[in-house]
Amino acid sequence: METLDFYLCILYTAVHSYRSASLVKPLPDSISSLEELTAHFEDKTDSGSLSWLTRETTNYICQPFTPSLTSEFISQEEKYLPQFVLTIKAPREPEEFTRLSVAHGTRIAYHGTHTENVYSILKNGLAGHLNRRALFGSGIYLSSDLDIAYSFAQSGKTWPLSKLGGNMRCVLVCKVVKSVQVRVGKEKLSGISFDTGSLPHNYFVVENNDHVQITHVLIYTIPKKPGRSWLKTHGVLVLYVFLLLAVCLFTNQRKILKLFK
Repeated sequence: METLDFYLCILYTAVHSYRSASLVKPLPDSISSLEELTAHFEDKTDSGSLSWLTRETTNYICQPFTPSLTSEFISQEEKYLPQFVLTIKAPREPEEFTRLSVAHGTRIAYHGTHTENVYSILKNGLAGHLNRRALFGSGIYLSSDLDIAYSFAQSGKTWPLSKLGGNMRCVLVCKVVKSVQVRVGKEKLSGISFDTGSLPHNYFVVENNDHVQITHVLIYTIPKKPGRSWLKTHGVLVLYVFLLLAVCLFTNQRKILKLFK
C-alpha cells in the first residue's frame, strides 16, 4: 500500500502543476479527462478517494516498473538518508543500455528534480531535450554527490490521504554508462580526459538518453502538521471574551446586586 501511496503522491503533484497537461498524459483508460482525475483527488472521504482505483488503473499508474518500497539505503552522508527507497525493476532492461553497459561499464549518479516531474520521468524515462535550464549544454544533468542532487530536489505536496507525510522530495538513483557521450566535470573517466569547459566537479551531463537508467528513487518525506484543536485555534478570542465579561461584571456589580435585592 505504501508503494501505491507514493505513486498517488507523485501523480497528485503532477496533476496540480501548471504543466499538468504534459506531465500526466496519456491518462489511464478509465479516466476521461484531467479534470476528472483532479476531482478524484479532491474527494477526501475514505471511500470516495479510492473508489476510482480499479486494478487496471492501479497497474497503469505503476507501469512500466515493478516497484518495491523499502527503507534501506546506504549513504555516506547520514543527513541524506531517505525515509523510503523505491526500487525500480523494469520488466526488461533496454537492449541498447545493456549493450552499452557491457561495452563501457557503468557508474552510479544522482538526479534531483521537482516532485511534480517524477511521475512523468518514471513513466517515460529521463530525457535530455526536456531540460530547460541546460546551463552547461543540453543533456541530462546528474551528479556523483548525493548532496548536490538533493539541492535540486524541490518538494511537492502529497495527496490529502497520504500516510507518507505532508510534503515529499525525490532523488533518482541512476546507472550511467561510461562513454564519451557522458561529460564529466573536471574528472577523468576510463583514461579519457574530457573538454568539459566550466562543468563543475562531480557533475555529469548525459547527451544520449540511452546512456542512463533509473534504478531507485530516494524519498524524503516531511510529516504532516497535526491538526490544531478548536481551543488552540480560537484560544485568544475566548480569552478576550472572558476578560471582557469579567470587566463588565466588575464595573457593573452594584447594578447587578440591586437586581437581586
